[in-house]
Amino acid sequence: PLYYFDDNNKFIFCSEIKPIISIVKKNIDFDYREISKFLPFLFLPNDEKTSFKGIKKIKPGTALIIDKYNNKKYIEYFNISDLPLRSEKDINYNELDELINKVISNQSLSDVPLSVFLSGGLDSSTILHYLDQNNFKNLDTFTIKNTNDSDDSEGNEIDYPFAVEIANKYKANLHTIDVNMDFLNDIKKLIYILEEPISDPAPNSLL
Repeated sequence: PLYYFDDNNKFIFCSEIKPIISIVKKNIDFDYREISKFLPFLFLPNDEKTSFKGIKKIKPGTALIIDKYNNKKYIEYFNISDLPLRSEKDINYNELDELINKVISNQSLSDVPLSVFLSGGLDSSTILHYLDQNNFKNLDTFTIKNTNDSDDSEGNEIDYPFAVEIANKYKANLHTIDVNMDFLNDIKKLIYILEEPISDPAPNSLL
């Protein structure tokens, strides 16, 4: 997201929170009311607020316009609730297939080699499938294997067999990153880098 701070004297924006705090140069308190909402929902449900008082983020699907007098105006360019609801019987699967293929093909334009962060789940497997359909062969893929995870834990160890299966199916080069993360010892580092609460364990292993 795009974060910003505005006290009517200065407007600071950045893709990360830490630089904003360093520029403001004053104590910015945690917003414990917002943080407390993470516990039942496992995400921060307010599109604008963050874990820090005074620091907000641009809402998804909107643009913020500011004139020289510091007048602000939000323009909404996309709202998912405006899309028509379709029942399963109304879905044209050929049309859906063509649309996903077109989107992934367009996003694959690059002047550097492409790779895929592969968990073996629906999202990454779909991306690899359509890249393969577009003649991206022998792609480098990467997956995480947390050596601290037990077989019945929630984490990246469970993803690993599925990533191997999908990589083999599409003859992709699978690079396994073995990590040995001690969550309690690394928690300060995780908080510093992630900046806000996140329930997905994958970034923890990467960091």
